[in-house]
Amino acid sequence: MSERASLCGGSGRLSRKPRSFLPAVKQMEICGPFSLRLVFNDGTRRRVNLLPYLEGPVFEPVRDPRYFRRVRLDADAKTVVWPNGADLAPEFLYDLPAEPEPAAGEKRNAGAKPLGRGGKRLPARKESR
Repeated sequence: MSERASLCGGSGRLSRKPRSFLPAVKQMEICGPFSLRLVFNDGTRRRVNLLPYLEGPVFEPVRDPRYFRRVRLDADAKTVVWPNGADLAPEFLYDLPAEPEPAAGEKRNAGAKPLGRGGKRLPARKESR
């Protein structure tokens, strides 16, 4: 099976078990040079680093951090997409290992804003202290 097939939801190397539901990305936030904070349709929240998986010609422009930031949430595909047509299957994203969140006091990506369906900015949340 090709690497592209595994990125597109095939039974590639990250698949853990047969699914009883299909994951869908409901919210996305850019939170690092190649990291996204994702919320799935079952409520699962996960921060993931995508750099190790941006392989092949379609992902070549996405490996530029400035281009990576052009990522959007596609409501029809229910996953993340870039302007050149590159995308990652929601099943693939769901199976990725979580990246650790920055420790308290470490600088989070100050410019990061959550994106909902269609890449629209979500209202800012008040942080409880």
